[in-house]
Amino acid sequence: MELIRIHQLGVDQRLQDVSLSLHRGEVLGILGANGAGKSTMLHCLAGIEDYRGEIFLHDQRLDKIPERRRAQQIGFLPQSSQSAWALSVHDVISLGRLPWGDTNAEAVAQAAAATGVTDWLERPIDRLSGGQQARVWLARVLAGQPRVLLADEPVASLDLSQQQHVLQMLRDYARNDCGVMLSIHDLSLAARYCDRLCLLHEGRLLALGPVAEVLTHDNLQRAFGIDAHIDLESQPPIVMPR
Repeated sequence: MELIRIHQLGVDQRLQDVSLSLHRGEVLGILGANGAGKSTMLHCLAGIEDYRGEIFLHDQRLDKIPERRRAQQIGFLPQSSQSAWALSVHDVISLGRLPWGDTNAEAVAQAAAATGVTDWLERPIDRLSGGQQARVWLARVLAGQPRVLLADEPVASLDLSQQQHVLQMLRDYARNDCGVMLSIHDLSLAARYCDRLCLLHEGRLLALGPVAEVLTHDNLQRAFGIDAHIDLESQPPIVMPR
């Protein structure tokens, strides 16, 4: 069943007539070179970018849903986040409950545990490393318990172990009758953790579907200009330039 449906989404020259859906229980990976339109699409879904076309959430037009109810249903993790104040990790995670107007200690504790930041709850966020902060900001989104989780490069600043932990956690989150849409540059990780892939090229949809249908030599040559070594039968899958 569809959680999100996008019909002919456009933003000036950055995104042109893109149509796709996000299903319940699914992790949908958004791929493409820098400037392909990945972040722009996520910004439209998060309600922070004007667009042409239509976006539906549970068969309701996104622009007709009250902002607070939309914020309860859709959580967005941008590429980078920062706090103007030296808030504690606990307070940062608690910000995820703002759309609900409560503090819900259980939801905050679960989000902290899922991202592995429980031991830091009393520490100021500006005393953490960049990778540690990234996990705290993800916990903030999780604390809101959204049905749709949008993540823009959620593993870019994480070490190898934490990349695997976060992507597996997002996969488990989607399986709980939710959906996750994330942009990601590492094609091997995309092949390992995503159920379907959307490949953008110069603002247009180049390929959409199962991993094996999207990660082809022709598609990667066109989107990235590379001759790729692709082994999707390997455990884990391998996709890298030759």
